[in-house]
Amino acid sequence: MNTFKYERQLIDYPESERINLRKLVEVKPGDKKPRFHRDEYGVPVVGWKNYVITNYGKLYKWTATGRLQKQVGSVRKTTGKREYYLSRRDEKGNTEHRTVSAKRLVCDAFIECNYQKDSMGRYCIWTSGDKPNDNYAPHLYPCDQI
Repeated sequence: MNTFKYERQLIDYPESERINLRKLVEVKPGDKKPRFHRDEYGVPVVGWKNYVITNYGKLYKWTATGRLQKQVGSVRKTTGKREYYLSRRDEKGNTEHRTVSAKRLVCDAFIECNYQKDSMGRYCIWTSGDKPNDNYAPHLYPCDQI
């Protein structure tokens, strides 16, 4: 039987680094007002300055007006897990695209791992409880084996 290490520490961001979603989320005419959890807040996605990830796994993108627009993402049919499509343009004008799971974005932003990732930068994510699509940061545990 394999044994996994899942030692981790949640990163507690100070108030000055948290992004208040209630004031910045853009609501289009005719749409419902977005609902947020009481303790939900966002931080910038590591390496992707145009995106903000919340501790509940919701992704937002900065618009030209300085507001946040919620990204819908897609659900992978094989695993049933939410994925987001990120894109950015570098200084030379080249565009980079990447598809990333919501759990990976939350782990990178809110959980500090105590072990090394493999050569490709990958790691497994274990979810506590019986909800495999739960992306809330305190319920995620990165594992050291793939």
